[in-house]
Amino acid sequence: MAEVYRGMLVGNKEIFQLALDGKARKFALLNIVIVGILYGLSNLLGTLKTTPDLPLTDKFAIITPLIFSTAGVVTISAALIGFNLV
Repeated sequence: MAEVYRGMLVGNKEIFQLALDGKARKFALLNIVIVGILYGLSNLLGTLKTTPDLPLTDKFAIITPLIFSTAGVVTISAALIGFNLV
């Protein structure tokens, strides 16, 4: 798997052939999840700077970041679907 990501960075022809053959779906889905979680956590940090009284104690310590991460994955997925429709 590390070889695939390294190949994505340098632009190997074999990686693009995987995409053409339809075998790169799992890497695309993994990228969507990773970018979505990072996007959601960056939104969480921005929200914490804006509203410092956001509840992050007890059960909210898990629920709040989970909500933001899930919203990030949904947002990134919707953006990619929108790009494909255009």
